[in-house]
Amino acid sequence: MKKLLSASEIGAMRLPGLPTSKQAVIARAAAEGWYYEEKKGIGGTRRVYEVPAQYLSAVEVAVPLSTELTPTGQIEAAQEEKVAGTIMPGGRSVDLETIKFVDAVLEEWLQKKGLRLKPERRAGILAVLCDYLAKGATEKDLQEMLKVLSA
Repeated sequence: MKKLLSASEIGAMRLPGLPTSKQAVIARAAAEGWYYEEKKGIGGTRRVYEVPAQYLSAVEVAVPLSTELTPTGQIEAAQEEKVAGTIMPGGRSVDLETIKFVDAVLEEWLQKKGLRLKPERRAGILAVLCDYLAKGATEKDLQEMLKVLSA
């Protein structure tokens, strides 16, 4: 079964060699003849694309097979395996536990505010927050960033 994504979702993935805007992804898909299907929905008909293997082949995400908490509450991976993935912001691999942590912080914040996000917007915010965390941000910094993003 093929994994089909919208142009917005593909852009939010920030894959090496691909543009990040919806319009630029659509243009690249048309120019390179990507496989797509048309899906009908509430807003009309839209295209969902299969990302060519050439863009996914360089992408790897570390996926912990088992995890445990240290006495300080940090998560340590007991064993890791490299698998093909789709997340590669800024050209660096992203740890699945980091994504889960950031997603939990975002979800808690959204519930407190009584907000819901479209999937492509949520993916974009997660990518920004993961990148911010990778650069040394703390959980408090993430909360501050969420305040800025909601303004």
